[in-house]
Amino acid sequence: MIYVDSGGTLRESLGWHNAYIQNTAAGPYNDGKPHQVVATYGAGTDKLYVDGQLKGSQSVSEFGYSTGYSYYVGTGYTQNWPNTNGGWQPFGGVLGQVSIYGTTLSSSRVQAHFGAGSAYPSAVQADGPAVWYRLDDNTGAAGPLGGFGLWPLRQTDPNGQITTIGYDGLGREVSRSLPGETGGGAPSVLSDQSGHGAQASWSGGVGFGTAGLISGDANQAMNFDGTSGFVQLPASAFGAYPTSGSTTNYTLTFEAWFQTTTAGVILGQTDGQQPSAAPGGYVPALYVDSAGTLHENLFWHGAVAGNMAAGPWNDGHSHQVVVTYSGGTESLYVDGQLKSSATSQSETGYASSYAYQLGAGYSGGQWPNLGAGWTFFHGTLDDVSVYGSALPAARVQAHFAAGAGYRSAVLADSPSTYLRLDDTGASQATLSTSYTVWCTGVAGGEAPCVEVDKTQRLNSTTTATSRAFYDGFGHLVETRSPAPGSKDVVQ
Repeated sequence: MIYVDSGGTLRESLGWHNAYIQNTAAGPYNDGKPHQVVATYGAGTDKLYVDGQLKGSQSVSEFGYSTGYSYYVGTGYTQNWPNTNGGWQPFGGVLGQVSIYGTTLSSSRVQAHFGAGSAYPSAVQADGPAVWYRLDDNTGAAGPLGGFGLWPLRQTDPNGQITTIGYDGLGREVSRSLPGETGGGAPSVLSDQSGHGAQASWSGGVGFGTAGLISGDANQAMNFDGTSGFVQLPASAFGAYPTSGSTTNYTLTFEAWFQTTTAGVILGQTDGQQPSAAPGGYVPALYVDSAGTLHENLFWHGAVAGNMAAGPWNDGHSHQVVVTYSGGTESLYVDGQLKSSATSQSETGYASSYAYQLGAGYSGGQWPNLGAGWTFFHGTLDDVSVYGSALPAARVQAHFAAGAGYRSAVLADSPSTYLRLDDTGASQATLSTSYTVWCTGVAGGEAPCVEVDKTQRLNSTTTATSRAFYDGFGHLVETRSPAPGSKDVVQ
């Protein structure tokens, strides 16, 4: 154990050495200042470092004394150890950055950690810790978050967003704070306003809370960095695009608002691949080239062919773009006006399934004024909607002129998905998780607490509740999903 005694001396024994043998550092280290402490054991040597400096070393063996062990941060049982109270002795103060390694850190690495400053996380990770608790899990959230053994306090999703998890004293999960649950955070998902629950996920360099692009509408928008940021759109919103052969029996409308000063892809379709993998089949369905011309192909017509609108549309102003397809006719609208239309356009399948990207698209170099590889959008995108019907020109114009009534105008046309891209605003819907703990203090609750209900928001309209049953020692006995509607009578 490691502890500070009343005289400010740090005392350390990393395991049981068959006697009350300790390394000590006189200090005093109860001086109210932050200190780094490192204890290592390897090849029969137990060492104590404080603030990067070796303070004590002992040649000792490790002796077993139990069939199983528990480890604690912030408390320890102290019977017979020097200058302690002889019982459980909690720590009074602040702890941070607790890491455990399966190796013996060298003195140079201990010193490197101490001097790392803002690079401390990189220094720790470079040494491959078995566990690392930064102990910053409660930042911006209400209520304490605890840990239990080596259960995870932090989980990182593919987007790099961090979820923090809390447990009670017996190790039962009783809190979870997802990205975006507290105001102003980056959302876990992009909510669908259509009512179909067709959420989207994002990746890479995107920004939230940008001023919206629709005049008179106070919603926010998303920024895309032009190098890595994109949104994976729900494939279900694009209907049954053919997997083989050609057909004109397909109907779709894609609508978005954009603002840019460069070239970039607004909508892409691939054979299921996402950046940065190279797909075997692909269509950069809607993009702005370097001259500001809009190009669109919704989607593969058996050849590189489509509509164009000269613009320039990379003029730094906000623009509405709408593309429709129905019965072999494909039309491109910009700012409410029809700019180009092509007939006798069949939809040709080229994959068993498809993926759709907002803000990115792939090309083999054969598309006009678009380079080979992945091309990302650089600028702002707002209010993206997909419809299973072809909007007539009058409705396209109505959307463009709707202003503050834009959302109502879109919903009146029954979109299959509608991403406002304002997910850090008041309308944010994230994958929030809440808990009901049936235990002492709750009317009719049990003691000890044996039931914990976890309710997760799956999308903007759906939640699911599961119930975990524990014995009196915190061991999980059973999980029921969905949970009963009220408390079970379990004693």
